[in-house]
Amino acid sequence: MSNTWNITPSQLDKKQNNGEKMYIVDLRRDSDYRTGHIKGAINVYVDDEDLIIPEFLVKMIYRHMNKSMVILYCENGITSMRCVAKLRKQGLTVYNLYGGITEYKLLFNDI
Repeated sequence: MSNTWNITPSQLDKKQNNGEKMYIVDLRRDSDYRTGHIKGAINVYVDDEDLIIPEFLVKMIYRHMNKSMVILYCENGITSMRCVAKLRKQGLTVYNLYGGITEYKLLFNDI
């Protein structure tokens, strides 16, 4: 999988601090989202077993991808990377947060 599909937590933080438009999607369970998430993220659970991406999420990404950077993340970056690969095959421009929220929390305590 291409590294150009990844964004690091530091890159994400820099883009947020610069006021860049982003559409951030947390793919974890609602209970995990409620314990802490990246500022501005919405929660849409995607099961890492069957990797069924809800149609409404695809439509939301389609609507946002030309005016915002669309970033997906999960706990450790694996499920989100698989979703990014699947969505890119459909022609959508989306990015994976490298290392997921685990890596993000190591660098930033603002969750």
